[in-house]
Amino acid sequence: MTKTGIDISYANNTYSKIDFKQVKAATDFCIIRVGYRGYGDGTLKEDGWWKYNLNGCIERGIPFGVYFFTQAITEEEAKEEALFTLERLRGLEVDYPIYIDTEESGHKQNLGRADNLDPITRTACVKAFCETIEEAGYYAGIYCSESWMNNKLIKANLKAHDFWIANWNRKPAIPCGMWQYGAKGLCNGIKGFVDVNKSFKDYPAIMKNNNLNGYTAGENVWQVTIWGLTDEEYDEVCQWLKEKDFPHDDKKVREE
Repeated sequence: MTKTGIDISYANNTYSKIDFKQVKAATDFCIIRVGYRGYGDGTLKEDGWWKYNLNGCIERGIPFGVYFFTQAITEEEAKEEALFTLERLRGLEVDYPIYIDTEESGHKQNLGRADNLDPITRTACVKAFCETIEEAGYYAGIYCSESWMNNKLIKANLKAHDFWIANWNRKPAIPCGMWQYGAKGLCNGIKGFVDVNKSFKDYPAIMKNNNLNGYTAGENVWQVTIWGLTDEEYDEVCQWLKEKDFPHDDKKVREE
């Protein structure tokens, strides 16, 4: 099952806000940047448009996953990045993996704090992030280019985790659950270029069937809205539900 999707961050809101109504009709999923670690001082920060992008996907029913841009130089920092990400996913049902994004920092001289890590240390950091995510009941993945995977990481030590591989010239030789095949894609609702991806796994089914990423097993829940009741009638309905020991949420919605 192949689906097409995009990954988004603050940058995709540069020229105008993303119109998620249009995005909904144009793509199968979105992977949203939740945050990053600064390549200089190493502070953890939310993506400036994280909440807007998240709410846009939720409101329009667009399946989504997230990624965190790492600059961790120790396993402890990588775990901190994972916990930072998990905190922002509390209470959400996430259909796609939680990715760690490992790549060059973007510093002009490649002098970001994690740019010159040796493969052993970098791999240990990536592994620590993924294991922290998985211990919390979420599905972890690793984003990087194919070249980065082959030269900057020890692939054999990361086989337990899913890969999201970027190669803008051809399909990766490395087996992966997701392929970023371009950075100059177009999508209705987004002004300018956007990263485009193909997913080869039915991630929403994986999450739901395995109770991952905020999904939990349980009985079917029915939502019933009853309009036009007087306060007395409303109280009678609530009392009847209590007598029947029927789980319910007592909420009144009033028009001002």
